Amino acid sequence: RSAARPQERHRDPARTRDRGIVCKVRFTLAADFVTTRHMAAKSPSLSVQSVVQWLVHGARNAPLSQEVLTELCERLNAAGLPLWRVTVFVRTLHPEIVGRRFVWHPEIGTVVTDGSFELLERQSFLDSPMVHVSNTGEALRRRLADEDCVMDYPVLHDLREEGVTDYVVAPLHFSGGEVHFSSW
Repeated sequence: RSAARPQERHRDPARTRDRGIVCKVRFTLAADFVTTRHMAAKSPSLSVQSVVQWLVHGARNAPLSQEVLTELCERLNAAGLPLWRVTVFVRTLHPEIVGRRFVWHPEIGTVVTDGSFELLERQSFLDSPMVHVSNTGEALRRRLADEDCVMDYPVLHDLREEGVTDYVVAPLHFSGGEVHFSSW
């Protein structure tokens, strides 16, 4: 019986790792869809397409979530997108922690913090664009460099004062229906 079966090949775990996908994230990447700050423009040393391919192939050289975000931001910067700060917030199933926040900044790297459930009751959170994105599942963009930009969230005033020119909060749709978010 075993002679009739084709011989099983040894599977490389790195090649089969993509099959263990737990969630599906819709990721939109466009040159003008990021938070930027007045910075000297870099000449692109990496194409944005190569960044997308790195993500599609599982970002294998970055096994931890914070390493994925750090490498993603560094690759996007190298591709010519002058990111000032990137934040990703993902809810957890933990009884004491509502979610985990990953914040990348070029001088610091990625810092990970846990948020307690009281975060959801803070006025600063309730008045943030994250609530809009979580509730609607739709991205929100504000071109802060435009004088007539709608300044409908308090955080936008702070970002504009810091020199941020473009702000986006995008939903991260997981396959289970949850909506998490990122800001660029």
